[in-house]
Amino acid sequence: MHSPSHQGPPPLGELRHMRYRDFYPLRDASVPHARHDFRARVTISGLTPDVAEAAELCLSELASNAVRHAQDHRQRRWFHVSCNVLGHYSRYLQLGVHDVDSAHLPKLPSVPVDPLDMFNDEAECGRGLFLVMQMADRVGVEHGPGCNGKTVWCTFRLPSPPTLMSRFVPRSRIPAYPVH
Repeated sequence: MHSPSHQGPPPLGELRHMRYRDFYPLRDASVPHARHDFRARVTISGLTPDVAEAAELCLSELASNAVRHAQDHRQRRWFHVSCNVLGHYSRYLQLGVHDVDSAHLPKLPSVPVDPLDMFNDEAECGRGLFLVMQMADRVGVEHGPGCNGKTVWCTFRLPSPPTLMSRFVPRSRIPAYPVH
């Protein structure tokens, strides 16, 4: 007899609640691995392509920021990526990247009237969180005494699951009423 854990993960798009977390070494080569792992899960998930692409890009930006800016003086340095699908009627995908450096908190940029005004043409950094804020529905930072560092997260609204009625009544049997 097989247990549910031996049947593989259910598709992300059909879940009401889902959580996964992966750990990566705090180095540049880990960012493509995090993206690849996320893409592999999305491929079997049923998540809409537009949300999947935006979430993957935001994950890449958040992981790159952790690698570039987090200071971890321990011998084994790491960050972890978490992905949650939450909600029952209004569902959302929440991505988070956690590192142990709570001394360097990112500053979420405010959106000016003309977004291009905030960038220096010669600046090499500073655009990543702005991009995440433009693509995601919400962005935030969690930190504090019980957090052991910080988590930078973003959320994406997902399509609502089908209603109970539409799951059991075939479309061909739903009467079509003429509009007068």
